[in-house]
Amino acid sequence: MKLAGLEGAVRIVRDRYGIPHIYARRVEDAVCALGYVHAQDRLWQMDMFRRMSQGRLAEILGESVLEQDIFCRTLGFKRTAEKCLAAMEEDGLPYRCLTAYCRGVNAHVAKMLPDELPDYFKNLSYGMEPWNPVDTVAFLRYIAWQLCGSFDDLWLLTAAEKLGADGIDQLFPHDRPYETPIVPDKRRSKPRVFHSEVPEDVPGLIDAAHDILARALRT
Repeated sequence: MKLAGLEGAVRIVRDRYGIPHIYARRVEDAVCALGYVHAQDRLWQMDMFRRMSQGRLAEILGESVLEQDIFCRTLGFKRTAEKCLAAMEEDGLPYRCLTAYCRGVNAHVAKMLPDELPDYFKNLSYGMEPWNPVDTVAFLRYIAWQLCGSFDDLWLLTAAEKLGADGIDQLFPHDRPYETPIVPDKRRSKPRVFHSEVPEDVPGLIDAAHDILARALRT
């Protein structure tokens, strides 16, 4: 089989567990093949995560997920992805790999007739849109947030509004003698000083924090 944009031969071998192994001389060719096999194995999952990250689930699932869409649009995964792409050099390796990946995904989608899409698409009566670089980056930003996202700053901000700096230091002291870190810090510990008072010069900041936390608790 030939894929547009490949400059060399690429070999995809699936082992007895169905796991693909990709062999190529060029990074872009390998990434293009990766997009192809991802689309083979995970097309509907990819589209769902694309819609999650961009706040577009309600388009296919209805009003029941509208609140989640609003929440993800508030966090702005797609906006961040667009800014990341705008800062990339189009002839640089990261951008070339992103476009190569899209070529692989779209090559597999193009060869599938509408009735060959996974049953999830048929059951929800919609098709697969072409994949583009912003979809990949927004997806990655969403996954990164899921793995390490935290509302600690917002919780501390709202708590400081009620309790003040002294109250926060009592509730969340810097020294925690019962913790056993994986990599011990040999430096002499210092008591934490809560330097940040509740900001009063940013109109609407507290209200925005309350709103985001309320949405997070509902999703």
